[in-house]
Amino acid sequence: MRVVVGIDLRAVEHDWLVERSALYAKRLGVRLDFVYCAGGAETPEMRTRLESLLAAIPEEHRGQALVLPEGPADGLVALSKEVDMLVVGSREPLAIDRLLRGPMASRVLKQAHCPVLVPRGERAPSANPRLLVGVDVEGPAPTAVLKWADRWAEHLNGTVHILYAAQTHRGDFAQTRDAIQAQLEAMLAAHVGEGRRGNAVVKRGEPEEVLIATSDDYDLLLVGNRDREGLARIVLGAVAGMIVRRAQCDVLSIPTATVGDPTPQPAQRR
Repeated sequence: MRVVVGIDLRAVEHDWLVERSALYAKRLGVRLDFVYCAGGAETPEMRTRLESLLAAIPEEHRGQALVLPEGPADGLVALSKEVDMLVVGSREPLAIDRLLRGPMASRVLKQAHCPVLVPRGERAPSANPRLLVGVDVEGPAPTAVLKWADRWAEHLNGTVHILYAAQTHRGDFAQTRDAIQAQLEAMLAAHVGEGRRGNAVVKRGEPEEVLIATSDDYDLLLVGNRDREGLARIVLGAVAGMIVRRAQCDVLSIPTATVGDPTPQPAQRR
């Protein structure tokens, strides 16, 4: 498995992103490559700074320092075709403005060909992380993200928990909840390995708000990047910048838009 961390050398602080990336490298048993998309010619200082950041990673997880001539959006989207996961920061002020508020949001999070991890949570994921997946049972492909979640739960030795946000009137909620609860439990049984199955939860409210509020109880929130409309756009759709910015745990964007709805096999560790 190849994991690449996108570093914005124009930002000041990188310690938190490096530390969180190292934690995932240890959990996944992989090496990390650090990449800076310069948007122009490489200078010796760029590679020196990347190598100094890599030096903070334990040697067994230390990969290469790479400088690409493309701009951040073009460089990372192109690189996503060659790697198993991208890690991008959310705490460096310049990086988050470009990534989550500008064209980077539509280019990287929506067009990446591999999962994109955005570390968010104040606490580190637990040894057996709880993965939360927002599912739209009425969508045309409600299990796409769930299949990816099972893959990453296997990688991280975690459990998959699924959530549906019901937009119903108060009097209809109890009946709706019971019916959807049964659907979610059936989906868990069909698409998640027995030792990785968590809980199925139905809550009332707007999908993005429910996911954000619930994320505090979990280690990793998974969302798809399929470009669709309505409810599916949020729960199994284009990654909403609000969810990524406000989630209380780390977020993993899954490339359901670019690679369809696969039943992925675990990637080989590098």
